[in-house]
Amino acid sequence: MLLGRLATGFLMDILHAPRVGAGAFLLGALGLAILASNPGFFPIIALGTILFGFCVGAEGDFLPFMVKRYFGMQSFGQIFGFFFFVYSLGGVIGPALYGSAFDRLGSYAMALTVASGLCAAAAVAIGTVGPYRFRAVTE
Repeated sequence: MLLGRLATGFLMDILHAPRVGAGAFLLGALGLAILASNPGFFPIIALGTILFGFCVGAEGDFLPFMVKRYFGMQSFGQIFGFFFFVYSLGGVIGPALYGSAFDRLGSYAMALTVASGLCAAAAVAIGTVGPYRFRAVTE
């Protein structure tokens, strides 16, 4: 996660943030797909975990940056608060859904596969976002 935060922050300063976000979500999708395949070999499991952790770390930097550049600062607190609420809601509901999937299916593979697909869909969605609506303010 730490590497995701550091790399994302650096890359968003030099590249268009939606491309950086799309890349992070694609790495997360790949990591989840690796974990869903249940490779049983620790280095591969670690790779999947690292890739997904990178994605989760990237989200922490990506969300406030995108809110500021696409919605401005006038209502930043309200808009960011809403998006962070939705993000946090996933952190609350997600474990229950994963647990339910395991109880019904006897494995996390399907839940991880669905999550991988959702990360890939998020990458496509964020990759299609157009130019920033608000410029960076420099003093």
